[in-house]
Amino acid sequence: MESNIYIKALDIGMKNPNGIKYQKVVEAIADVINENLNTQAEYNFIEWLVDNFHNSELKSDNLKIKFLGNARAVLSEQEVAKTYHQGYDNVMNHPWLLKGKAIKQYLDYLELKESREQAAKANRRAMYSIAIALLSLAFSILFSVLSPKPPMPPYDVRVLETNQPNNTESKLVIDSIVNDRVNKEEESIKKVPTKVNTTIDSMKLDSNKIINQKKHEKKSN
Repeated sequence: MESNIYIKALDIGMKNPNGIKYQKVVEAIADVINENLNTQAEYNFIEWLVDNFHNSELKSDNLKIKFLGNARAVLSEQEVAKTYHQGYDNVMNHPWLLKGKAIKQYLDYLELKESREQAAKANRRAMYSIAIALLSLAFSILFSVLSPKPPMPPYDVRVLETNQPNNTESKLVIDSIVNDRVNKEEESIKKVPTKVNTTIDSMKLDSNKIINQKKHEKKSN
């Protein structure tokens, strides 16, 4: 709710296009400011009301000036002639209608108010976005600091122990297998000349037999 009495009066005028009595306006204003207007404040408000609202009893500038004089006399709470009260009450009992220029001013005010509200919302959203970005940056920096760093040259080489067999034992087993294989090959090679000699001797025997057989045949002839 608006706390400014003039903005509140414009709002009431916009909501009552057929006019509204002055007393209703004053009561609405009192609800806004939670107190009654003092003499000078109410007179200033009536001057503003005459400029921005239309009243059928104030058709000329002279009538407006006369009415404002009656209003000042009545609001002063001094004993004044009844004619002042009659002139004042006669105008106040007629409805007040918002003028066109005041409607435009009020619409401009509403537009300005909406623009300010939108700007305030945009600023809040921007602040939220900046806050989220800063938090993300802070978390990224913290993560990079706490994460383990990769080794830098010269690299730190770590040898992990495993359950592999002892290198010396493996070498002995391999040497044993190789030696056994070599010995078998050597034995095979040594057997070859013996087989060759045996074959040659057998061939010699066969040849001698054939020669002797031929000789025997010649003698028989």
